[in-house]
Amino acid sequence: MPIISISVLYRLAASGNSVSVAPLLGASAAAKGGSLSAIKSLFTFAQRKLGILPVNAAAPVTLPKQERKLAERILPKNIVEQLIELG
Repeated sequence: MPIISISVLYRLAASGNSVSVAPLLGASAAAKGGSLSAIKSLFTFAQRKLGILPVNAAAPVTLPKQERKLAERILPKNIVEQLIELG
């Protein structure tokens, strides 16, 4: 069973109304970004590939910026060397 029907997408895009993001309010930036990205992709697909939407209502939606946490997870060189010596 589809989560959202094509007719609902069409009415939503044609009316200019927005989708409620209330379920995402307590979510992390990554979860919000993933959900909004999926919604944007769905609207883009419905407009460009299927041609059932006259406009992409999700196009102006901006995705939340995500923190770059990679540097926090990289061990310093001296710690890596110590681990190699112990192993």
